[in-house]
Amino acid sequence: VLNKYQPGCPVHIFVDTGMHREGVPLSELPDFIDKLKKLKNLNIEGLMSHLATADDLSENQLFNSQIENYKKALEILHSKNIFPKWRHLGASSGRFRLNDPTFNLFRTGKSLYGISPLSDEIVKNLRPALRFTSTIVLTKEILKGATVGYGATFKAPHGMKIAIIGAGYYDGVDRRLSNKGFVEVNGAMCPIIGRASMNMTTIDITEVPDTQTGDTVIIFSDKPQNKNSISQAAKIAETIPYDLLVHLASTVKRTIVR
Repeated sequence: VLNKYQPGCPVHIFVDTGMHREGVPLSELPDFIDKLKKLKNLNIEGLMSHLATADDLSENQLFNSQIENYKKALEILHSKNIFPKWRHLGASSGRFRLNDPTFNLFRTGKSLYGISPLSDEIVKNLRPALRFTSTIVLTKEILKGATVGYGATFKAPHGMKIAIIGAGYYDGVDRRLSNKGFVEVNGAMCPIIGRASMNMTTIDITEVPDTQTGDTVIIFSDKPQNKNSISQAAKIAETIPYDLLVHLASTVKRTIVR
């Protein structure tokens, strides 16, 4: 289809170097290239693959094997008189582990948000760039023994002041943070209590009683040490930062602060 309708279209060949997900198996690459070269309207400008264990510093065998397999694939292309301009194997983790002139392009993802894919000893001077905020839409007092939210999963151990924020799991407040996560209100960390709802989340503001309707709530902080940073929240939710980042709804307003 590309050959027929998009003459001159630049394409990148995806070779499977050992992750066994997408890509042409190395053993089939020579025949694949021969068939591809018959499509005269395509411009082969890249060779790519993907690392399976780049974020695991304790695993080197598969990591190194994939690099070697990539270089074998590159040799196959050269033998077919194809010299790809762009050569890429790594995403964010690979960007900080690969130090090989073979590669001249990286597919950075979460590191663009300032989220480190590896330990701070490996990745330095990377600062989180994203902050997710909402507002207080309601405050109220509840008595000892009162339950909060769907399923009544939270029971007040004493009289409390609580607040409702205008964001829930649809917007990006991960449901796994229910009764475990934190948000920041007026400089204080406030626990999420009860189950996060679709577009609302309840928090405990007993320690910040002056909180009022309209006050800003920092759901995900851009300070990595905070309990509500993307990285820390991911640990609480027992997932990875990417999982939280990709679930920020498209309807959430984006503002770029320079």
